[in-house]
Amino acid sequence: MFDYRLFELMVDPSRKKRQTILSTDVTTFYIYSKEEGILSGNHVLKAFFDFYDLDIEFRFHKEDGTSFRRGDILCSIIGRANDVYYVLNDVVLLLARLSGISTITNYYKSKLGQTTLLDLKQYSPLYEAFEANALAYGGARELENLHLIDELEIEAYGNIEEAIAKAIYLYKDKRIGIEVTDIKLFYDVIKTDVEVIVLKYFNDEALRRARLDAPEDKILIIGGTITPNRLEMISKMGYPYLATPFVLNASRVLEFGVKLGK
Repeated sequence: MFDYRLFELMVDPSRKKRQTILSTDVTTFYIYSKEEGILSGNHVLKAFFDFYDLDIEFRFHKEDGTSFRRGDILCSIIGRANDVYYVLNDVVLLLARLSGISTITNYYKSKLGQTTLLDLKQYSPLYEAFEANALAYGGARELENLHLIDELEIEAYGNIEEAIAKAIYLYKDKRIGIEVTDIKLFYDVIKTDVEVIVLKYFNDEALRRARLDAPEDKILIIGGTITPNRLEMISKMGYPYLATPFVLNASRVLEFGVKLGK
């Protein structure tokens, strides 16, 4: 379910510049791509127009999750010109941002070989469902039933062992995971009952050691900021999973344009 507070911001008159298109003629606005990528956001825009029951028709020309090339028509919006223009900038920006996430996610997935790219649900406020969809359309997958212990939980309980014990008690139906930031902490954690270990900020040598020494019952995930230049090396290490916020934080807003039709 989408967070409709973002939709409310898109129609908030206090954010809008003075209207410059005053025509009430029914016009078709075609949103097209100026570069290649993976589409995400068409279903979001359909939900936006349906939610407000605007006298505007939204049409798909490409499905979310499909690739597009420069010049491809992605979608079209049909309605009175002044009504469409009122929300057009926000609509194009949202589509371009979500497609940027899908595009970089798909690039990572293509470079990882047998390693699965995960979505650990570390989203931006208001964008949770939007970014989840964008990651999924790019090829990221969720690790089902995971509770990831965060630093605040550890601090609240006083130590890692207690935080793990509390999490296992509270989340009996979930896998319990924890992030570790150095190899020494990794060797301490593998002795506990935690099932999932996220290796954050490990260099290549530390990742090799962790892979060799981890017990078979532990699920290892490479985490932290993983830049594209490390993907080839990581793909050769035999890790089952990688999850990096880099695909969200470093994704570009793609270049889209708008053409008018009749």
